[in-house]
Amino acid sequence: SKRHFHNLVEIAICRGGNGEIIIDQTKYSYEAGCVLVIPPNISHAIIVKEDTKNFGEFIYLNPSTVLQQHSISERDRKIYFNSINEALILREKEEIPFLISEIDMIMDQIRVKEYGYRQCIKGLVYALLMEIVKITYYKKNEGQNNISDEISKPKRIIKVMDYIEAHYFEQIKI
Repeated sequence: SKRHFHNLVEIAICRGGNGEIIIDQTKYSYEAGCVLVIPPNISHAIIVKEDTKNFGEFIYLNPSTVLQQHSISERDRKIYFNSINEALILREKEEIPFLISEIDMIMDQIRVKEYGYRQCIKGLVYALLMEIVKITYYKKNEGQNNISDEISKPKRIIKVMDYIEAHYFEQIKI
C-alpha cells in the first residue's frame, strides 16, 4: 500500500486478518479486533501480507464539525480536538468495549439505512469521538499525579459522567 494521509481522523477496525501499518517511520503490527485511530495529516501505509485475507471497516470524521453540531463550547472543542494528535493502536477488546460497540452500531446503521439512521449516526459518531478523547486522555495521563486542571475532575464526578454517558437514553434519577 502507498503512504498517504487524510485531513480527517481515520478510524479503522480490523475485522479479519493481520498485517502491519507504518505510521510516520515506525512499523506496528495489527490483527483482527484492533482499532486504529490516525489523526489528520499523519503519514501512514497499511501493509497486507500476501497470504492473508484482511477485512476492515473505516470511518473518516472531522472532529471540529462533529463537535460544532453538538453545541460544544469553543474552549472544549479545542481541548478535545487537540487531544487527538497522535496515532493509537488499540488491541485489548476488554479495554475498549464502548469504542468497538459504537463502531459496530455506526456500521449497522449505514448498512440497514432505516428511517432516522442519519440522526442515529450523528449521535453515534459524537459518542465515538468522545470515547477516543477519553482513551487519549487516560493514556496521556497514566501514572501522572499532576493532571491538567483544565480537564481534570474528581474521580466521583468522572464515574457519574461515565454512567450518564452510558445511560443517557434512560430516565436517570439522582
